[in-house]
Amino acid sequence: MAINYGSYGYGYNNGLQPQPQYFNNTQQQGFSTIFVSDIAEAIATKPDLTGKPLFFYNKANEEIYIKQYDNTGLAPVRTYKLALENNSPQNQTNPYIESFKSLDHKLDVIEKGNKKNERAS
Repeated sequence: MAINYGSYGYGYNNGLQPQPQYFNNTQQQGFSTIFVSDIAEAIATKPDLTGKPLFFYNKANEEIYIKQYDNTGLAPVRTYKLALENNSPQNQTNPYIESFKSLDHKLDVIEKGNKKNERAS
């Protein structure tokens, strides 16, 4: 029984060269955020083996935990908590408020004086 190998003969690949295959292994850029209820959940989570930091958000305590491998091969959990500074705009009083209060008081005195003068006339 004869096997037909085509018109080019056995073992010939029709002149085509194998092409290198390129795989598109693009990974998503950015970071992962995981919502947790306490720091124990962040500690129990395995860190990313690629070295990207994992961000954990604890809404109840307004804390952010970051877990990432460091130079020693360990993956400590760093904690960040929102803290307002004393000189932040939320804690400062507006300097114009006192001026407005003073002017408002002066206007009240003038209006009361005008009402007394209208009654007297």
